[in-house]
Amino acid sequence: MRFPPAGAGFVDAEEFEQVCFDSSAVLDRYAAAGGRVREVAIEGAGHSVQLERPKEFLTALVETLDGA
Repeated sequence: MRFPPAGAGFVDAEEFEQVCFDSSAVLDRYAAAGGRVREVAIEGAGHSVQLERPKEFLTALVETLDGA
């Protein structure tokens, strides 16, 4: 996950940490309940990874679905 840097006018450092924590906590609970979680970092992509890096996104998606 990549967010605008603190101080860029979007979120401050405290809000940034809270958003990251909340997202991680949700995925951790899902995995603990038996769900399958796969985190993929795609270099150079932000919130719209499917638009910014479509080939890499599709590869990760297909690999994830094939393993489901």
